[in-house]
Amino acid sequence: MRKILLLWFMLILLGIQLFFSDPSADHAHPPGQITIGAVQRSKMNAHDVDRTPQREAFMREMDREIQAYHARNQRAKFQAMGRVSQHLSAYQDNTPAFVEDIMGFRNQMRLLRHTLADGANKIRRRGHAANRADQMVEALFAEHFFDDASIQAELNKIFHSYAEQLQGSRNQLYARVKVHMKDYDMDADGLNNAMLNDLQKEITQVKINEMMGNHAQLQMLRTAVGLSDITWVGGKALGFAKGAMALKAASMGGATVKAGAAGAAGGSAVGPKGTIAGVAGGVIVGLMIDTWAGNKIQEKLIQQTNDFHDNFRKSLLHGNGAKTTGLFHMSEDLLLKMESVDLAVLQEARGFAVAGTTVQTGRTAKVGN
Repeated sequence: MRKILLLWFMLILLGIQLFFSDPSADHAHPPGQITIGAVQRSKMNAHDVDRTPQREAFMREMDREIQAYHARNQRAKFQAMGRVSQHLSAYQDNTPAFVEDIMGFRNQMRLLRHTLADGANKIRRRGHAANRADQMVEALFAEHFFDDASIQAELNKIFHSYAEQLQGSRNQLYARVKVHMKDYDMDADGLNNAMLNDLQKEITQVKINEMMGNHAQLQMLRTAVGLSDITWVGGKALGFAKGAMALKAASMGGATVKAGAAGAAGGSAVGPKGTIAGVAGGVIVGLMIDTWAGNKIQEKLIQQTNDFHDNFRKSLLHGNGAKTTGLFHMSEDLLLKMESVDLAVLQEARGFAVAGTTVQTGRTAKVGN
């Protein structure tokens, strides 16, 4: 009987405790989930301390880092373009030696013999353009200056260095943002390193999908994202410059309108050294034919050779008006696409930091404007 009374007493106490307790006490702040790709992070509780000052300070730091990022990239671009310009300008130092070589008695006799033979072969072949004179000057031009392969190799070297600078600038941007995230405890707002890394992957894929219909834009975007195939930019600009130089040569008139220059304008290679040296050979041989009977041929050759280098440098760096695009514009386009990806990532990260308690469960990353 005593045991039964004790049991009833314990049940009454338990009932009183359950009656006066808060049924939601154990689940006052259920940890909602934010899903960004494979990353899940707990959402901020609505009753947490107001973090507006920390968020605003974090935003100001992000703005400063973005401005510094853009400034670093612009410096890298101008340095790369400066290296290209300086490298091409330095070739003009070899012009006197080149003209002296080509004006030497032995080469003059060879050039005269080849020119006469080319003319005779052209007549016998009913208009077929023989170009042994062009090829001779082309070989001398490549020896003193460059050919297609050597100039492409130099561009590759410059653009690899440019890519390393841009990648270093990007790494610095994200490293600094992560430092500020830690300084202002942005993990409390659901923004952390894992989420930022995942946003990079998702937004890059979104951007690539947007460009799928435009091969050139997609190729440029992939270069900007990975910076691994950056020599594509230099190769494309070099191709534009070669075409522009060939068209310019073909429009000069007189004996300079060589079959080699006309062929290069149509996209065909000239001689074993490539289009650029071949066009130069055609122009110089034509000039010599036009002026052999005149005076001051040596001075004219020096001027013509230097003009050729000036025009090639301008075509490579700045293109040929509205018809072709130069390295400067292509590098700017590369930067715009690179920065658009990174700014979209940070814009989305900024959205999470600002949202705080209002971030919705199951949110998927979107590209910011």
